[in-house]
Amino acid sequence: INAEVKSELAKAVAQLRHSSHHYRHVKGEIERALRQRDRRVMDYARAEGRAEALSEEVSENKNMLQRLHKDKDDAEIRARRLQDEVEEQRKARTLAETHVRTLSATL
Repeated sequence: INAEVKSELAKAVAQLRHSSHHYRHVKGEIERALRQRDRRVMDYARAEGRAEALSEEVSENKNMLQRLHKDKDDAEIRARRLQDEVEEQRKARTLAETHVRTLSATL
């Protein structure tokens, strides 16, 4: 092989090595970018799961709050009824005491 062919061949080999090195570098960058994308997708999926769980928890808390308000209202109604009953008992006791005094005075 003559010198000119050897020179062209050496240039081609050097260019091939350079292209191969560049290809490996670009391939590494692409793989890193894909791993970063996969991590972001996983983070997003986890965040989405947490958001759904929090949304369910908020919904459950709203339902519990509604039940507690209803229980509070029911308790207030029962308390008013008991207060009315106590007042009726006081009135009946006062009438009975007055009646006993009246009977005692007549004896």
